[in-house]
Amino acid sequence: MATKDEFIQGGALAGDIDVDKANVDKLHKNAIGLPGVLYFCIAGSAPISAMLFNVPSMATQAGATTPLAFLLSGLGLLLLGVSIVYLSRRLTSAGGFYTWVRHSLGRGTAFQAGWLMMGGYALFEASLLGAFGSYTSNSFSTYLHFNLFGGWVTYALIGALIIFLLSYFDVKWSVYAMAPFLILEVGILIILDVAISIHGGPAGHDLVHTFTPAGASLKGVAPGGVLGIGVAMALGVWSWVGFEAG
Repeated sequence: MATKDEFIQGGALAGDIDVDKANVDKLHKNAIGLPGVLYFCIAGSAPISAMLFNVPSMATQAGATTPLAFLLSGLGLLLLGVSIVYLSRRLTSAGGFYTWVRHSLGRGTAFQAGWLMMGGYALFEASLLGAFGSYTSNSFSTYLHFNLFGGWVTYALIGALIIFLLSYFDVKWSVYAMAPFLILEVGILIILDVAISIHGGPAGHDLVHTFTPAGASLKGVAPGGVLGIGVAMALGVWSWVGFEAG
């Protein structure tokens, strides 16, 4: 009787293609190394963007228990990470999620999952370019009094061109380009976290309301309470979207 590992490694479906032997396009081996993969995972989740946009929304629902919501959502993502590691070690392919779903649930489900992923990433990338163009345009206009023709649209197109060039010539150039910004980004967050942890909030250090549902009882908030923690957990998971890019 075949084990689960043998089932996956041997190919679960008829007509499977061995990408290592077939004459098909595939990813370069050891193109960026482990440090590059870690950079992609962290940069893909955009830590500062999560702190700026997601945490305030989480706090409106979970209140003081926002750290608890982050902890619980992190545990859920850890379980997802276990599945990703398990499959990626046994099914190496440029297809990514499509390959994993195909071997796990079949070709039809994988076809739908692949198109959903592509559509989701396309919409997400378009929204990010729009935000990038808007913030860049406002920053240059406010602090340098410089206004580029076309406004935010021009900056968004420039951002898309840079992404295309980095991807076209070699993926490792993406690592080189984002590494200094990621180090600066994480450094800023670490300094902020240390300062908040040392000084605490207006009431000092309150672990009771931070890690129990008591801190989520907010007046005039719906749903609030335990359900509010659940809503905040959804935003907590969203804060880590992008880590799968590695």
